[in-house]
Amino acid sequence: MVITALFNHGARERRTVERIVLQKLAKNGYPETALLMETGLQKAEVGYRLDFDTWDTNEHYTALATRDGKQWRVTLQIGDQAPQALH
Repeated sequence: MVITALFNHGARERRTVERIVLQKLAKNGYPETALLMETGLQKAEVGYRLDFDTWDTNEHYTALATRDGKQWRVTLQIGDQAPQALH
């Protein structure tokens, strides 16, 4: 029972974070249909990460979602550039 509850909570959190990341990417000019997901949303050391490319560039993108209190903060790193916050 406890294991099932933990699994359900983890799956719900993952879906929530994935939705937040995709919404913030779309709001910042990266529509979901243009993303080529390489791995899908993965658990990272400090949150979740999403690695992807787009149709129009050869750059590699990494979105990182980290928890800040009760909110999720999303940053985007393009290639070797410094990560930038998505609002």
